[in-house]
Amino acid sequence: MAAAKKTTATKTAAKATTAKKATAAKKPAAKKATATKATAAVKTNVVLQFGDLNVTYDTIVTNAKNNYQYEMGGNVDEIKKLSVYVKPEENAAYYVVNDKVQGRIGL
Repeated sequence: MAAAKKTTATKTAAKATTAKKATAAKKPAAKKATATKATAAVKTNVVLQFGDLNVTYDTIVTNAKNNYQYEMGGNVDEIKKLSVYVKPEENAAYYVVNDKVQGRIGL
């Protein structure tokens, strides 16, 4: 019987060691995910400069949304995809909302 108790004790100790190793292996992975999220939060600022014209990306997107809402009668909350094509030589930006509605705004 003493041999049976030793085998059971050895198996229990082996399971406990394996569980500790698995827990230890999971913790560093969580730290890496947090570090990746921190680097993904980079703030960018895009400015289109053409001649005397200086227009930011945010201004173009806001104007496109406003044009869609007030001139086209659309609902801004329903926008799932907004594609903007800037043509500074025409002093204009063309936009497409949800691959359906097209519009033009001045820069």
